[in-house]
Amino acid sequence: MELYQSQHRPPLTIRFAQPDKLARPVVKRSNARMTSKYPSWKMQSMLQCESKNERNGMLLLDVCPGVSSFRPQPCEIRYLQDGEEHRHFPDVLVHAGYRKFLVEIKTRKDAAKPEIAERTALLSALLPSYGYQYLVMLAEDLALNPRLQNADDIKRLGSIDISPLERERIRRMFEQYESLPWGALQQDAHHPGLSGHICRLLLEGYLHIDLNQALTHDTLVRRVINTKHMGETSWESLISKKAL
Repeated sequence: MELYQSQHRPPLTIRFAQPDKLARPVVKRSNARMTSKYPSWKMQSMLQCESKNERNGMLLLDVCPGVSSFRPQPCEIRYLQDGEEHRHFPDVLVHAGYRKFLVEIKTRKDAAKPEIAERTALLSALLPSYGYQYLVMLAEDLALNPRLQNADDIKRLGSIDISPLERERIRRMFEQYESLPWGALQQDAHHPGLSGHICRLLLEGYLHIDLNQALTHDTLVRRVINTKHMGETSWESLISKKAL
């Protein structure tokens, strides 16, 4: 268990749960609101989520190559606001390369409430000194299509392993053409698993498509040239938008 105690005013304390535990369990029989578990291919586990909004956020994090890991309900934050102590449990901890984000998922209406907006401003100012950035993701933006549907389709098709031989075959194919239309990458009698393999390489960041555009026969699938930075641009594009 990690404990960070601020020396600044107002004081702020972050208490992290053990890696396999939640700071605040969300799936309980007594819950009045809908709760569920999200099957994450990236984390190889079932992750608890408190709402459909959180599930949508986890799906987008799951398919973003720039996100190396994420976990729900990671910690408890205690802070002073207007002279009173408050407790806050961020929804998700996100690791994106060397950066760490504590993320809260809210509807646009809830995010605009004065007490929430003040908390967001306070934590956004204080948390960087502990090595974390604080973000609020808007539920309405997380639910936008075609991005969400594309993410669901790619995750569903790409949650399979690829043999080294098939990886090499696809690598040579994209080395020759740089980009290919989605319609030309569908499985056939000669390549029965091709579309799933392409989706797996999209998940891993070796290939790229624009998730914000409808996936059609003509959608271009591009090879990521600089694999040293693969996936970084996708994470940047997500968090620079209204939502992620």
